[in-house]
Amino acid sequence: MSTRGLKILSLLFFVLWIGIVFAFPIAKMAPVLDGSVAITGSSLDEVFGRLRGPIELAILSTMVSIAIGLVFLGLFPKVASARLDHAFSSLFLLPTPLTIAIFLWVGRKLDIHFGFGLVVSAQVFLNAPYLARELWRTRLSLPVGEIEVAQTLGAGRVAVFRRFVGPHLIFRTLPVVVQVFLWCLGSFALVLILGGGPPVDSLQTETYAALKAGPDSWSLAFAWMFAEWGVALIAILLALLTGSEREGSMIRPYPKNRFGDWLAFVLFVVPLVLIGLDFFEGSFSFTETASFWSGQGIQSLVNSTLMGAAVAVLTLFGASLILLSIRTYPFIRFFFWVFAAVPMTALYFLFWAATDFESELAHPLLFVTLISSTFLLPSAVRFLVPYSLRMNRSAYETALTFGAPPVRAFFSSERRALARAAKLWCALAFLAGFAESQVSLFMSRSQLITLPIYCLRLQSQYRFSEAAVGMVILFIVWCAVNVALRSSEEGSP
Repeated sequence: MSTRGLKILSLLFFVLWIGIVFAFPIAKMAPVLDGSVAITGSSLDEVFGRLRGPIELAILSTMVSIAIGLVFLGLFPKVASARLDHAFSSLFLLPTPLTIAIFLWVGRKLDIHFGFGLVVSAQVFLNAPYLARELWRTRLSLPVGEIEVAQTLGAGRVAVFRRFVGPHLIFRTLPVVVQVFLWCLGSFALVLILGGGPPVDSLQTETYAALKAGPDSWSLAFAWMFAEWGVALIAILLALLTGSEREGSMIRPYPKNRFGDWLAFVLFVVPLVLIGLDFFEGSFSFTETASFWSGQGIQSLVNSTLMGAAVAVLTLFGASLILLSIRTYPFIRFFFWVFAAVPMTALYFLFWAATDFESELAHPLLFVTLISSTFLLPSAVRFLVPYSLRMNRSAYETALTFGAPPVRAFFSSERRALARAAKLWCALAFLAGFAESQVSLFMSRSQLITLPIYCLRLQSQYRFSEAAVGMVILFIVWCAVNVALRSSEEGSP
């Protein structure tokens, strides 16, 4: 394929993405709604009046996570190691049903009832390790050479912090903090199950309640969607403004630390121990686990496996073409990130509108897979950006000199980096698709049975023995993904 053909293909894919995901559902939705649903002043007033609860929840969870992250930053010389860094990322990737099982046990033991405290604890459990990891990487990416030169020329600690350390910390950590705040603000499954209902809400649980109430409440749902979209746009703007600084920072290797390696092992084992305690304290029986394989358990496992594989392939293919279109036509970058900020709840409504608001979907697995893939596409693009910046232009130009077409020249010069990036992202995307519960919870539970949804249903029915089988499978997949990430860690940018 020629260079011109490649540019046309990338632009065509971007146009098709906008058309299929946004333009077509909106066109289908307009005649159905017929102007009866609009964001009115009363709906906006209700949103602003009830926005305090989700914001307080997100602020408290984020602040506690930051505090724990700063503690680990202070302990960096004593505990930092590459394995502990990997353990932090592993906890962040823990599937939602496993996290819920852990905090059901914690809630019983510490007498923490469903509500605000339990939700905050679960969010901090997932986000604090992520923030600690990012703070450690911020420290490892400080421009040591420039700092040493400045100190040689007589710069004091205040001047060094003001000119080097302070700006670096802001550029590296501000987008991360904002992202954590967004995750807490829009959290759905944790708030829906551990929050105990209306006393604790997030933006997405509020939207969920409005959508399920029927068309008369859709104007309120739209208001919640736009509120979440606006907050996400602010976060993306911050990420874009600091993107060049983050992309240009090199992370030095971690120091060797046996205590940190031992602590990493403890953190990796803790989820398994707590989940085991949760189930073995119930009426667990090995003989009852056999019913998992004779009932809907097998179908849920197949559905989750298919979804994980499809999400990995679709997001990798789509992100590659989107990234190519952004590199070819820089103006596309702005439009892509504006549409990428659309919340999951809005994507659900758009895809549902494309089916003419059918109450029973003919292909629920395809429906959830497409929404999950679309929602993960921006994350895939952000993940692949560092690898695209490492392009070996010398090898690429050499291949062109010997007559190789542009596409073949690119893949021949970058096959190792691309293979590593594809392996890492496919592992992450497979876990995200396999453990997907957010979109499935939005739908009627009778339409699609995935492994996480089936485990949650079994827990609610006190069928702990069967639920334990599904939890073990989720834990095995989580461990396998972490092993794959660990094996490629040395070559990651």
